[in-house]
Amino acid sequence: MVLKSPVKSQCENAGLQACGQMTEGVLEVVEGKRTKGLKTIAAAAVKNSPEQLQTFASAVKMLQDIPGADRYAEPLMVVAEALAASTPATPAPSASSTVAASAMGSTSDLMNPYHRRPPRSPTSPRNDRAQLDGGMASPGSIVTPGPFVVMTLVRSSRTCEGMTVELVDVLDVDSIVWRLELDADLPSVRILVDRGHVLRVLGDSNNCGVMWSGYRPAGGGKELAAEP
Repeated sequence: MVLKSPVKSQCENAGLQACGQMTEGVLEVVEGKRTKGLKTIAAAAVKNSPEQLQTFASAVKMLQDIPGADRYAEPLMVVAEALAASTPATPAPSASSTVAASAMGSTSDLMNPYHRRPPRSPTSPRNDRAQLDGGMASPGSIVTPGPFVVMTLVRSSRTCEGMTVELVDVLDVDSIVWRLELDADLPSVRILVDRGHVLRVLGDSNNCGVMWSGYRPAGGGKELAAEP
C-alpha cells in the first residue's frame, strides 16, 4: 500500500500517540472497510489532543497529492473530516434542554439524542450551497461527513423493506443520534447532518439501497444553526 509509510510518518510528525493503530485505521478506510476503520481511528484519537488531531487531519488531506494516491482522495477526505471533527468531550444535555424533533417537524425544534427521528434543517439560500453528487448507498455504507443537508432519500425499489438511515458520530459509528426507518420514500426532505456526524444506511437485503442527494452549505454549516 503506497500510503502506509506516508500516513505513519505524518502521524509521527504531528506528535500523535498510537500511530500504528491510527495508520491501521486510515488504511482500513482507504481499503473500503470504512466502519471498521473509523472505529480504529476513534480508539487511537482518544489518546491525543484535538490540536494534534487537527494537525494530522491537514496532513492527511495532502496525502492525495502523492503519486499514485489520487484515487484515494475520497476516503482520505473522510478520514480528514473525522479527525477534524474531534473535539473535547462535553456534558450530555439534560432532558429538560432537549425536545423531540421529526423529519417533518418544526425547524425550531432542538435535536433530542434519545428520539428516533431526525430534525428538519432551516432553509439555505440557493446561491450559498455546493451541490453534492449523492448516489446509491447500500446497506452498511457510510455517507459523506457533515455538515450537509439531505434533500432526497429514495429506496432503490419499493419492494425494499427494512431500510433504515441513521445519524452516527463520525468517530464512533455505534453512537447513534437518531434513526429514520424508511417505510416510504422521501423525495423532498430537508435534514441537517451536522459537523462531526455521518449518515449510515442499514437494510435487510444487499440487493437494496437508498438513493440520496443533498448540498453542502458554502459557509460550513454555520448558517444552518440559526433559526429562520
